[in-house]
Amino acid sequence: MTLIIKLNGGLGNQLFQLAFGLALADKLKRELWLDMRGLEHLSRRARATARRLELDLYTGLNFLPNRSGNLPREIDILRNSGRSPVHSLAANITSKRISRCHYKESRDGNLEDLDTKSRFEKCGLIYAEGYWSSPVFANQADETLKNHLQILSPLPKRLAGIEREIRDSDSLAVHIRRGDFVSTARDQHGVLSQRYYWKALEALEHTERRVFFFSDDEEWCRAEFSTVAGATFVSETSGERPAQHLHLLSQASRLILSNSSFSWWAAWLSELDGDKIIRPSLWTRSRDGSGIYPNSWSVLQAE
Repeated sequence: MTLIIKLNGGLGNQLFQLAFGLALADKLKRELWLDMRGLEHLSRRARATARRLELDLYTGLNFLPNRSGNLPREIDILRNSGRSPVHSLAANITSKRISRCHYKESRDGNLEDLDTKSRFEKCGLIYAEGYWSSPVFANQADETLKNHLQILSPLPKRLAGIEREIRDSDSLAVHIRRGDFVSTARDQHGVLSQRYYWKALEALEHTERRVFFFSDDEEWCRAEFSTVAGATFVSETSGERPAQHLHLLSQASRLILSNSSFSWWAAWLSELDGDKIIRPSLWTRSRDGSGIYPNSWSVLQAE
């Protein structure tokens, strides 16, 4: 009896998908498999930013089998939907044939109440695809996640030094997501303004703290926030991985988030009190943050 979760997106999205899989597998008493080939197929179709598996950097996840090479034929058919009219037709036929066992968030909802036993009780195999961006699943799988999301050590020398600086100071970490949010995904996600970050910095009294900016656009950050005294600017360099940077963010004493799943997980893993976390009012251009961010986190109007 197997539950297969399709992985896609970057580290933050993969963590949401993992949390959903762990919560649902526990509810249904199923073995959890991860379908990792969707990452490759997304980049091949050029319909999303190219990604790779990021969960492999967590030592505790070796209990999850990588069964991507041994999945049933039906899963290959479902996964390839959209690659051509023939692929789409085959996927539609297959989906109808196993409709009780193929769950798509975009079509069927987000299953937040996890009241799924009656729906899936006759399924020998369940295949689920979606983003599942919700604190419900993270909280359902809380103990398992926090036990297993331990970063491979040691950190690279540069990052280990930054980690010491963050831990040894009254630190304020700011995550600024640009990259594809500025280019290919701008119309979907939206880009937070400099004013949002400055208001958040003022709210958390940045002049009294050691500020660390984490971003995929260090040059832009240095130009926009050059007046922040003693600030440290951190971006991923060769040999470093997103999970390592997420770990550093989660070690700060206070956090300012972007509208990004990467930011979300840094805050959730930090276990900081909500008044020490500021998050934007929006998640995407078409969706506000209600139901996605925990209610305890402080909200600042996105501009």
